[in-house]
Amino acid sequence: MTLSKLLKISNYLLVLTWTMLLSTGLILNYKLPRGPFRNQGKGRGGEELWSMTRHEWGDIHFYLGLSVLFFILLHLYLNHSWFKMLYKQFGATKVWGSLLLLALILVLPWIN
Repeated sequence: MTLSKLLKISNYLLVLTWTMLLSTGLILNYKLPRGPFRNQGKGRGGEELWSMTRHEWGDIHFYLGLSVLFFILLHLYLNHSWFKMLYKQFGATKVWGSLLLLALILVLPWIN
């Protein structure tokens, strides 16, 4: 199997699992809310959806999250030649500086 075909398959699976992760997150947040008001109607659903409880949906959400992480790492591994090209073209300082900036942009919103 060629690298191009493998990249297409892995990218498709990444988008698919990411979409499913988003869907289960929305189900958990809006359709199966936690807390004392979950059974009082208010248009937000009951305790089960499609014969699955909130905890079962949470398990699916967790394993989809692991799958997304796997496909992200696979995507980065399959694109290692692009990273090597950046390293050769711009040098170590700019590449590591850019990666550090990207990491800060991704992490800072989660820090309280």
